[in-house]
Amino acid sequence: MVSVNWDTKEEREKPGVVFILDEEEEENERPGIIFLQGSGVIRDYYESVGSCIEDVLRKTDASLEMKDLRYSEHRPYEISPEEMVEEAMIDFEGQVDGRKLNNAVQSNFNGADAKSFGVFVTDEDMTIEDEYNFILGATTPGCVSSISTYRFKNSDSLDPFMKRESFKSVVYHELGHLFGATDEFRRDDLVDRLGKHCGDMDIMRQGVSVSEWVDYTEDRLESGTVYCDSCKKSMKDYLSTL
Repeated sequence: MVSVNWDTKEEREKPGVVFILDEEEEENERPGIIFLQGSGVIRDYYESVGSCIEDVLRKTDASLEMKDLRYSEHRPYEISPEEMVEEAMIDFEGQVDGRKLNNAVQSNFNGADAKSFGVFVTDEDMTIEDEYNFILGATTPGCVSSISTYRFKNSDSLDPFMKRESFKSVVYHELGHLFGATDEFRRDDLVDRLGKHCGDMDIMRQGVSVSEWVDYTEDRLESGTVYCDSCKKSMKDYLSTL
């Protein structure tokens, strides 16, 4: 079951709880996922993240509470999204360090007793300092994913549809890492290329360039398949334990 709330229902404040509850629900600490954006993110891209999250929760039968923080007055973070990006900025390169951005999101969260996940969307170019020229997304498994629109939005070789769909492929990929799709303790069919990735022809393959993600996106759209059975099972197993 997917429980989705878009700031249309009453929000009850309770220390450590960041989720929207129906009026008839008891105030309890349920597992949840929140997503937020830095400045400059195009609306279509941000809304694509929400649709991907919703789709993944549906595919995995997860009962996480989902919360879009764009318009919410209740802020579970101690600093603004812009300040998080600034914390992670590499001054001399003009890029954001994805690992540092994940740490900023995680460390500035006010906390919750229930398991909480975060997804951050940035318009800045992203990298891992001293390791890569650029990356499209970075995930701390079981905790936070950060995803950049920069390389797709500024690609002159793609039409708007493929820009958005290729970005969505990266979102699906990072959500897979977030929810244990390539947990090495659950899988025996993984390849170790820049981290554990799926050996099947699904969205959990490793991609290191925009062109590779365009190819993976064409495969996804043609086949209608996002995750292979093994990845989906790993995610279901992980999410069922929350």
